[in-house]
Parts: sequence; C-alpha cells; structure tokens
Amino acid sequence: MRGLTLPQDISAYVSRHFAPSEQISVLKLLGSALQPVGEPADAHMLRCALAISGGKLANLQFDIDWMASDCRDVIVNAEFGRRDGAWVQLRDLSQPFSPSD
Repeated sequence: MRGLTLPQDISAYVSRHFAPSEQISVLKLLGSALQPVGEPADAHMLRCALAISGGKLANLQFDIDWMASDCRDVIVNAEFGRRDGAWVQLRDLSQPFSPSD
C-alpha cells in the first residue's frame, strides 16, 4: 500500500459499505491511489472517491482512475449538489467520515 496508513474513519467506512470479500481489494486500491501529479492521494481525495463509489469496487476503481487524471471532478461530484437551483457544498470530506456516513 505504498507505505500509506489509511485514517481510521476510512477503514471503518470501507467495513460498513463494501462486501467483506472486497474489503482487502478496496484497501489496496486506496493505498495505491494517486493524485494527478503522481503523488499519493490524500485522505480528502480518498473520502471523495469512496463517497461516490456507492460501495461498489468497480465504481471505486473508476473513481480512483478518474481522480488520477483530474481530482477536482471527483471532489465536486462527492461534495457538491444542487439546492434551490444553485450549486452548493453539501458536505466537507476534508473532515473524517462520521459513523453514520
């Protein structure tokens, strides 16, 4: 996993949202995720990819690949939505997941 220790909230999220048979693969994928500049993805980016994956390994793989080319798209899709016709930030995934996420 490239020496990356995942934050506890991310590991717990994986346990809650992914099938037990996929969890090791998910953790390995997260540990190898890259930013567009080729550096390891930070916790904020990983949370965003997880949030939009819907608990599906195939979706997460797509989101991790997407993040490596343009992490802004992944962040926007995870954190922003429309409310009363305007784009607003609905959540801040730079902060740890809560147990209810």
